[in-house]
Order: sequence, then C-alpha cells, then structure tokens
Amino acid sequence: MILLIILTSILIYLLFSQNFTINIFIHEDEFFPRPIVEVELYCKNGKVKIVNNARIDGCLDGTILEFSVKLINNSSEPSLRGYDLSAGVLLIIDGGEIVEYNISDFKHIIGISSELEVTRPLNVCMVEVFTDYISGGEAKQSYFKIKIKENRGLVKISFRGWIIDEDKKVYNPVTEEEEHYVARYPFEDYEENPPDMRWAGREFIKYKVYVIEVT
Repeated sequence: MILLIILTSILIYLLFSQNFTINIFIHEDEFFPRPIVEVELYCKNGKVKIVNNARIDGCLDGTILEFSVKLINNSSEPSLRGYDLSAGVLLIIDGGEIVEYNISDFKHIIGISSELEVTRPLNVCMVEVFTDYISGGEAKQSYFKIKIKENRGLVKISFRGWIIDEDKKVYNPVTEEEEHYVARYPFEDYEENPPDMRWAGREFIKYKVYVIEVT
C-alpha cells in the first residue's frame, strides 16, 4: 500500500512537471498555419477587398487613402506562443506615406526607413505589424491612412504576411540550425522563398509580396 502511494505521488509529480508535460503533450505534427492577408480599401465608391495582386481604378479621392489589413490564419494550427514576431504583416507604400494608424488586434508596429533601419511608424513608406500569438481560425486587423504624394495618381501597396508554426521545425542551411517553420503569404517554395528565417535583418526584403495598384 505504501509503495502504491509512493508510485502514485511520483506519477502525479511527473504529469504536472512542466518539462514532462511539454514533452508528452506538445510534439511536432504535420499541420501548418495558413496565413492569408486581406487588404480592404476604403474607396470613394465604397469598400474593396483584395487578397492578392490587383489593380483598382477610380478609388482615390483627394490626398488621403484609408485601408485596413487583416491577417487570417486559415488553419487549425496556431502560431508559436509568446514570441513577439510570431505572426505579422509587412506593408510597403509607393506613392504615399503612412500618417495615421491603429494596430487594433496586433501587439506592435515598427516603421522601416528607406535605409532599412527601424524607426517610428509615421511618415514612412514601410511598416510591419506584429502579434505574439494567433490561434487557428483567428484574424488580426489593423487600420492605416496614407497621405498621397503630390501629383501622384497611382499608389502601390505591397504586402505579405507570416505565421510561425508552434512546433514544426525546418533546417536553415545558413545558420545550420533547426528553426520553427515560417508559413508565408504569398506561399513560399523552399528554394526561392524558404520556410525559415535565413533572410533576416536587412535581407528581409527578399521575401515575396503581393502588389495592389490603386488609382
């Protein structure tokens, strides 16, 4: 009886030990997050939703363009939890500058200068919004205003999104280490747009984007 009590106590301790529960209940699977980025333009004739390359004519009205960006996880697989860059969206504006924003469901925003240095996210042409977690089926949205440059009748909005997988890892041939799989939108192929973080820092610009042309 005493032996049974001791064994039961050891089992309970193991079950509630953090390392043991992680090893037992969190394991690498073959499911991946599936990011989709939806851009909603607030045009003079109403709202227009875009999810990939597009040209929208007759939208601009004056010197300000307003739009929202939504990151959708179209999968049951959540992101890595508790990492500031677990999921996010990059925006690059050609023909205007961001003068107002509301990151809403996201956690952080940074501006990126023309020299690819981190700066404040106002009066810049490039920003990234981040969150430290996105669950399966969840969406995160943020809102922006662009001041259109003088004498510009065309604004280009380039965008992409990513979600870092909670458990799946891939080999990074640059660092020679295993890293969490990064699901990207537009969808990557391993050679040209790899599912890892090899293009970090100033090299981040190499990942693919979708482009919206707005007139």
